[in-house]
Amino acid sequence: MSTLSKRLDKVEEELDSIQLFLKWLDEVHEEHGSLASFVESVADDIEVAAPLPGLIAQMETSVRSTSRGKGLRPQQVQERVQTATWEVALLFHLHLQLNLQFLRERRGLWLSLAHAARDCAEVFGQKRPDQKGLTTAHDCLIVCIREILEWDQAVDQLADSYMPGASLLFPDAAEELATLVGSAAQCGKLFTDGSQLVLPPAKGKKGPKALAVDLAQLYGEAEDGTAARIDRLLDLARAEAWQITGERKRATDRLVAHARRPEGGVAPPGPPPPATLSAGGTPATGTPQHTIFLKFLHQANRARALGEAAAREESSLDFVGRILARAPQRTSSSYSHSPSVGVNIYLPGREIR
Repeated sequence: MSTLSKRLDKVEEELDSIQLFLKWLDEVHEEHGSLASFVESVADDIEVAAPLPGLIAQMETSVRSTSRGKGLRPQQVQERVQTATWEVALLFHLHLQLNLQFLRERRGLWLSLAHAARDCAEVFGQKRPDQKGLTTAHDCLIVCIREILEWDQAVDQLADSYMPGASLLFPDAAEELATLVGSAAQCGKLFTDGSQLVLPPAKGKKGPKALAVDLAQLYGEAEDGTAARIDRLLDLARAEAWQITGERKRATDRLVAHARRPEGGVAPPGPPPPATLSAGGTPATGTPQHTIFLKFLHQANRARALGEAAAREESSLDFVGRILARAPQRTSSSYSHSPSVGVNIYLPGREIR
């Protein structure tokens, strides 16, 4: 072995939990664009290739290496090993839960956006949109956009807090979330522009006021939902990590709160029918309002198609869960009593298993 190789091995042995996980994350995300692709790569040899046991073994080696020559008692070294094991298990499960939850919810996000865009198209497809119809379409669009922005903020804040400079989502999922946010922003701008066309600023205090979709304001309004989403993901990851270090009561206590307070539980909306031009009564062709109408039709059909594509891929998530649940009961040699490192998936409105 060359001197350089020995030095690199020494450096790798002394990585802390975040550095070790970042190294693994970079390698996995560079080689695999999606969670499904990664799982397929280890499925046939899960007894050897299960990622978490290997990460924990590397972490224990690193801790023991950096503890040499510091006069630490064996119990102190063991406590360091347990802390580092918990930290790397937390990061692994946070990464996994975030990706699984987004993949399970993206269908609902796309179809909700498709419904909202179609409602907006129907309103702007009228020659004289009424105030009530505009307000209803506006409010529905706001709810949909806010939920998408919650996801956007949650992913960014988790990365900033735990993985500086890296995304916890696999590349394909990160790209899809960016597309979702972009589509939501386009719908918001379309509604604002269309509202100003059909409801021009009233003179004085009388008359209807144009309705706007302010993305910056919605990001602020999404903060509470973002915080709740982050807390839930972190609690689930913490519980998984405690199970691995043998602290089952702490894990159970953390999960019980989520079992009693399930979020959501409502099935995502079914896909709306393809948005088409109304039979009659539409704005004159070529007018700004007609352009808004057509652009909303395009957004509705696009979101509908992407939502249906996400639905077709949902079956692969069951495969992911089954494969990872087969991960062997092999963590650190210090924790041979630990439970399986398989993944427990929490679905809104369903029992934690």
